[in-house]
This record gives sequence, structure tokens and C-alpha cells, in this order.
Amino acid sequence: MTTYGTMQTRIADEIARTDLGGQIKNSILSAIKHYERETWYWVETTTTFSTAAGQETYSASELASMGDLYAIDAIKVQVNSSTYALTPRDYAYIDTVLTDDAFTGAPTDYTRYGGKMRLYPVPDAVYTITLAFPEKPATLSDSDSATNNWMTEGEELIRSKAKADLFANVIRDFDEATAMLAWTKQVYDQIKDETVTRAASGHVRPYSF
Repeated sequence: MTTYGTMQTRIADEIARTDLGGQIKNSILSAIKHYERETWYWVETTTTFSTAAGQETYSASELASMGDLYAIDAIKVQVNSSTYALTPRDYAYIDTVLTDDAFTGAPTDYTRYGGKMRLYPVPDAVYTITLAFPEKPATLSDSDSATNNWMTEGEELIRSKAKADLFANVIRDFDEATAMLAWTKQVYDQIKDETVTRAASGHVRPYSF
């Protein structure tokens, strides 16, 4: 298992610099931030929460990760023995077009705003909402023994992007930076292909490298 310290040591060895400890740490954290809002096979997860009759908006009180949801790959509601996909809407659409607060029933539409989820129509009973979404790996602590999925499954991607950052912004060797970015692109494409292969739907959201 790769750790934060192991990655720092390997990057220092590969760029042949032992005097950039702080910059190496920063480049690793920047690489993680660059990629953390994408769907990767190691962050895919599902969870559920329950609605309440008469409650339109849902927050971390109902689902702890609600405020951290930066994307939803799929969302459905269970109505008796059947399940139905909810239609994503922007906040303004629900707020101005679907405005009949007196209309209640099983939710058919949803929007997210300010770390909360708003359902339409307002639920008239308890329904189970199931979400599939990319969950951010645990934040790395500043310890050499710290690890998460970026240090394991995504190790080569983060290490490559961190080196490209160091060459471009610290060492100022732009030829090496260009070469490392090309390598990073290959690693990125390989992992994205694996993510697509593993996905049940065979589809992930497009992203511009």
C-alpha cells in the first residue's frame, strides 16, 4: 500500500531533487484537488435517505454527505414495489415553473442548491431515495503514513500530475513539464477506460483534460 510519505520519496527520486519537500507536498495536494471532482471507479458509491410527508428540502440532517455531493450519477425513488428515476432540474425551474406547493405526491423532480436537495412535488409520505454518486476519498492528514485511494488506486495519476506541476511551476523546466503532462494524459485515459469498463451503464460524465 502506497502512503503519502512513499509518494513524496518516489517523486523526489524521480525528479532527482531532495530539496523540494514542501513543494512536493503541495504538488500532490494540488493534483488531488485537480481530479477529485470526477467520477473514478474507486469513488463510486450508493446511499439512501428517506423523505418525510410535507418536507420539501433535505440537507445533511437527512443525509450526512448531502453538502459534499458535487455530482449525482443516478437518483431514484421507490414507490411501493417500483422505482422511478428522478428528473434533474435547475433551481430556477423548480422555483418558478414547478411552483404549486400545494401539490404533493411521490417526487418526480429534484434540484440541488446551497448544499441541500429540493424535491418536487413535496412528498406526501415516506419514500426511499437512492443515490449513486462519486464520494470524495478521506482527506490526507499531514503524516507520512497517511493514505487513501489517491495513494493507492490513483497513485500513478497523482504522482504524474504532481511531477508535471513541479517541472512547470517550481523547477521551471517546461520541456520536462510538457513530457510529463503527455504521460499524465496516457495514465488518465487508461484509468478512465477502466472506469467506463467497470461502470454498469458503460457511461461516465465527459471531462475535458
